[in-house]
Amino acid sequence: MGALISTTILKDGMSGPQYADIFLKNISPYDYAQSDGITNIDIFFLPPRIVGSQNGFISAAAEVFDTNRALVIRVDDIWLAILALLKPDIYKALDREVDMEIPKFTREQLNDWPLVVRCLCEMAKSRFGPEDYDLLMPKFSTTTETHSGAAALILLGSDCPAQAHRKLEKRLHPDYRGAMAVNGARTDLEKMRNSILRLSTRFPKLEHTLFRLDNFVDRLLRAGFQKEFWDQMLETDEQGRVTGGWLSVFFDRRKATVSTQAKLYFGTLTSAVATIPLEVDFGEGTWYCTMVGGLFAHTRDEPGVGNYESIAVEPLPGWLVYLDKDPEGSKSNEATTVEVKGHYD
Repeated sequence: MGALISTTILKDGMSGPQYADIFLKNISPYDYAQSDGITNIDIFFLPPRIVGSQNGFISAAAEVFDTNRALVIRVDDIWLAILALLKPDIYKALDREVDMEIPKFTREQLNDWPLVVRCLCEMAKSRFGPEDYDLLMPKFSTTTETHSGAAALILLGSDCPAQAHRKLEKRLHPDYRGAMAVNGARTDLEKMRNSILRLSTRFPKLEHTLFRLDNFVDRLLRAGFQKEFWDQMLETDEQGRVTGGWLSVFFDRRKATVSTQAKLYFGTLTSAVATIPLEVDFGEGTWYCTMVGGLFAHTRDEPGVGNYESIAVEPLPGWLVYLDKDPEGSKSNEATTVEVKGHYD
């Protein structure tokens, strides 16, 4: 289970940088090893505490499976998880190499998150073409610029090296679990189903995976807040390994192995976090940087803080930027300041 990070400490000028490093390490140990310091963290909103994750949708749902927390997900969280799952096969189906120009920013531009989102979306439109871009990035009633930026980053970037998901503890009795909520209108879910149908026409080789996703959305539409649907979210064996449930639709079955009990075991979850290289002019020359983001965190509070039974876990889209380590080992002063922003606080 990832480390719990206080966003108040994260924004602190003295302690923030070291906790930003811990946040990155939770998301991608590989990128943590390549980082010379984090300059920016942009998140959908800033809750009191966050946990870095490679797939905030799956990780948030797993919190509910074995704790008495509630769950709040947006239609956009589901779509970001779908994009992450489909991305490898979409690239294979397109079968065309496109050189991506490295985005260039000044420090001021990097702090201007709407400008960063526009840049990412324009890059995605150029990469996939206007028609496929509209297909892959539908707008729901809950979609914000942060969700659009995270979606573009997932589609454009190189996936972070996958990690094993956290061990799931004993399944919590459903009666002790918090409430479940999906933010978004019924028309949003119907729009999602239509997008899945259009994807199956555009990418026939993805038909099997898309059929399973369509079945999930159909069940969600029919179930609403029915207890039975949420009770069937996950199934695990005695070792805490995922063996079934509708959440397993979002795991990459190509990475599945078979246990001695002949049950599917998903050793790694689908990464909904990707990276792209950047060049940033900090006023004293250009630095090579890396942007890491997508569905890269979820909220979580500490036991005993407030009304524990009412605490809801929620996936968080966003991104961070770190300075690439210099081969000569020098460190930029920019790495000592972390710009942390929640876009919809």
